[in-house]
Amino acid sequence: MSFIGSINAETRKWLGNNGAAFDGRQVYVGCSGAFTVEQLLTRYAPKAKLWGNDVSLYSGVLGAYLTDQAFPLEIAEENYAWLESFISDTEAKAAEIFEGVALFSQNAVLKRLAAAWPMVKRKSCGPPPTDQEDALEVLWGQTRIDFQGWAVLAQVSPVQVMEGYQVLRGNGIILPDGTLNHLAESLLKKEAAGKLMADFGIKPGDIKK
Repeated sequence: MSFIGSINAETRKWLGNNGAAFDGRQVYVGCSGAFTVEQLLTRYAPKAKLWGNDVSLYSGVLGAYLTDQAFPLEIAEENYAWLESFISDTEAKAAEIFEGVALFSQNAVLKRLAAAWPMVKRKSCGPPPTDQEDALEVLWGQTRIDFQGWAVLAQVSPVQVMEGYQVLRGNGIILPDGTLNHLAESLLKKEAAGKLMADFGIKPGDIKK
């Protein structure tokens, strides 16, 4: 949950060296401070579709919650009205997501399924609902998922896919547009970075600023 204000030199170097991997993909930056990530990817991944989010939203919501104050928040774009359910009850939704991620972090199969989710083939059978309170569930009902392909990508059994799908969906870990919630995504990235360092025999103390 912490935000240090800027990305360090090692991260900037990594983005520069690996920018091509993002080319042609959609990239969502949850906390854009000086928009450094966006600037680097514009240079090294010119065909990437970038979506930035000013950090003031993140810090504003978090600060209001910690100080027990109201924070007016609403969806302005009709196409994203299905997200309304995520912000209507901030405390309850935050608690649900934290509990879901805690469960997810302890289960290797769920983590493999979540890591593969953005690559799973999906097809929406209708436009996003705009006027229904249960819009997210309606959107899920309109989404057709290639479960067999998901099993291959995650290297798990079809039964594990179906069971894992219910857990990941029910706890808000995966979303019907092919994304993951921020906490789950951060956890996967941290574990991937740790594995990469271990593969190369690098210890955290070996990386110096």
